Amino acid sequence: MGFGGSNHDYSVCLARDGKILFAIEEERLTRKKYGYGIDVKDNKAFGYILQAVNVAVNDINYFGANDILDRDYLFICNKDIIQYNHHLTHAASAYYPSGFQEAAILIIDHSGSHFVRDEKLFTETVSYYKGKGRHLDCFQKVEGQSSKAGDVVKRPTNSIGYFYSMISKILGCVGTCADGKVHSESGKLMGLSSYGEPVYLNAISDFAFVKDGIVQIDITSVEQFVRNILEADNSDRTVQNLATSAQHLLEHMVVQCAIHLYNVTGCDNICIAGGVGLNGLANMAILEKTNFKNIFVQPAANDAGTSIGAALLAYHEHNKSSSYYVQGMKHNFYGTTYSDEEIENVLSKYSDIFWRKDADAPKAAAKLIADDNIIAWFQGGSEFGPRSLGNRSILANPTNKDMKDILNSRVKFREAYRPYAPSVMKEHQKEYFKLNHDTNYMLLIPQAAEKAKKEIPAVVHVDNTARVQTVSKEFNLKFHKVIEEFYRIKNTPVLLNTSMNVMGEPICETPEDAVRCLIKTNIDYLIIGDYIVGKQACV
Repeated sequence: MGFGGSNHDYSVCLARDGKILFAIEEERLTRKKYGYGIDVKDNKAFGYILQAVNVAVNDINYFGANDILDRDYLFICNKDIIQYNHHLTHAASAYYPSGFQEAAILIIDHSGSHFVRDEKLFTETVSYYKGKGRHLDCFQKVEGQSSKAGDVVKRPTNSIGYFYSMISKILGCVGTCADGKVHSESGKLMGLSSYGEPVYLNAISDFAFVKDGIVQIDITSVEQFVRNILEADNSDRTVQNLATSAQHLLEHMVVQCAIHLYNVTGCDNICIAGGVGLNGLANMAILEKTNFKNIFVQPAANDAGTSIGAALLAYHEHNKSSSYYVQGMKHNFYGTTYSDEEIENVLSKYSDIFWRKDADAPKAAAKLIADDNIIAWFQGGSEFGPRSLGNRSILANPTNKDMKDILNSRVKFREAYRPYAPSVMKEHQKEYFKLNHDTNYMLLIPQAAEKAKKEIPAVVHVDNTARVQTVSKEFNLKFHKVIEEFYRIKNTPVLLNTSMNVMGEPICETPEDAVRCLIKTNIDYLIIGDYIVGKQACV
């Protein structure tokens, strides 16, 4: 069993024989986004997994955790817990599930394990690894000097992750979580960056650059520069240009780190984790601007993914056999699958909804979507990571040019500058997007082809990019069938896919969460398992 997170993104993962069995983020159970504001001693994910797998604490051979995880989150375990370096757990979370026998591994985040030297606090910000067989070798780290508040590292220098999150917050790309505090939302900055021009790129680059893998960022000077610009002119256009400049600089620095990693390792394969790994534009730039041929990004690249790394490290550390069997991830649907009985028990509690069972739920969903209905699609186990990938999704018609605005006004209430994702049948991906790699987890953002711009305007961003999800039968058969049925109706093998939640809330986990989401929004229908649920008797 692995415990993950830091002072946020708490999670628990259970693995057997090197294979992930269950994994869940604490936020899905507490309904408090990122885990902010929870009592960390009340570790709901731990009990959830024990119940799901029907095992007792004493049935678990080894417990692991990264070394910056809030100690109180481990209180419930009452067992000896192996402590691993934070970036090492990130590296393990990306490498072991990648399916590669050998790979270069790049970890970039806000901050990781910290230490004191000459009475000053330092933290790891970038780590370079090589994986071969079961072994992980860290051959270089970038350190940043930090201040500290309690157990939280503050304002690290030389941190690409902190650089980006700081600018996100300054530019208003933020969210308010259950603890009432405002937190930076780096994904919002990535969406906003498509609207401007990188007019401040050269100026900011004086304070932030990479040479021979070493990142140097004078974070105080960057912050002062950005604030001075906004003080002189805080127009929308200036904010957009600052966002674009920050994104371009992040991409440049990430690419320089990746080039250095390739030069040292000579590997064709790269694995990526750490919070910056969720930046799909930067991941795409690695494929386009380096010599790496294959890429795997851990879908929970944020701190939640360290529970996977900790569990798999404990397994490989104690499995001393000479053989190494690659267990590449086939999916990330690691939550509980709910039975018909459990679903009906929830539906029966509500007098203001109507429901029926359908023998062909994917076909029914496709027809409703083709008629411009907004559908909540709840199937199987929940996704582990911040993206809904066809089991806890809201689906809509991407051919309707107004669907983005309709979805924003009726359900999601998101900023207008944020794009929605296309989920495309693998068989047709190259017709719509300039992408030669599968991207099952929405972690590559390529350019859209001309056909996409004309046919699916609701999921092509203002800069002609799209956060694509590749959907194959092997990855998610039932979701693939929905898209396939929609293709039969509309001759378009793509659906608009966004997470099943409303602004400020985590993705739905349980049938109860899904019904509440239907009732409190203007979603037209919820399809949960084989049940079609609506607020009108005509369902």
